[in-house]
Amino acid sequence: MSEIQILVVEDEPIIADDLVFMLEEMGYSNVDTVHYGEYAIKDMEQKPYDLLLLDINLEGKIDGIQVAEHAHINHAMPYIFLTSLSDEKTIERVKKTHPAAYLVKPIDEKDLKVNIELTLAKSTNKKAKKKEFPSIYYIKDRSRMSKVRTEDILYLEGSNNYTIVHTTNKKYVISQTLKRVAEAMDPELFIRIHKSAIVQLSKIDEIVDAHVILCGIKLAIGRTYRSRLMERLDTI
Repeated sequence: MSEIQILVVEDEPIIADDLVFMLEEMGYSNVDTVHYGEYAIKDMEQKPYDLLLLDINLEGKIDGIQVAEHAHINHAMPYIFLTSLSDEKTIERVKKTHPAAYLVKPIDEKDLKVNIELTLAKSTNKKAKKKEFPSIYYIKDRSRMSKVRTEDILYLEGSNNYTIVHTTNKKYVISQTLKRVAEAMDPELFIRIHKSAIVQLSKIDEIVDAHVILCGIKLAIGRTYRSRLMERLDTI
């Protein structure tokens, strides 16, 4: 277990030291600690952690839930919340981040050990099964096959049993449903914003009222898709 990299985000030094001691007793020797959410985000950019242990109420401008959102969207890192907070408002915020576990302080060492092992096992299986998506697609366009780079795709538009692929300079009509075409796209790059529209996240320039704007094109955001879209965006 020595190769497992764990980041503890806890602003109480005594609690942080206790957690490090527990982890070392469990056999995890590569453990880093930070006291601020801002430092946690900075460390994640520099090191591929296998697991985050997060307090929610942190000193500084960024709390543990915001750190979790960043970890999920940008690094797909699993995380466990360790907190004394259990009020309804906090739980509602936490549910949107889909943590691996939520443990209320004081932390029981056995509970922590079991949840860490389950989280790491699930994460390992997920990585092993992760589907690879191509950077280039060949789309049948009448009698020819046209090469389309993933990075050039703006959005996919569903129209009955057809899908229109809109790129930066052209559009292609595919005789497949939007659902079928979406299965071939990387969900880390694309997100559904409407029952008939899937956009590439990095192409969104603005969100105005109930619309996204990409390259001057205005697309409606369905009411049931808005919250998920906002979760996927880094906001300040």
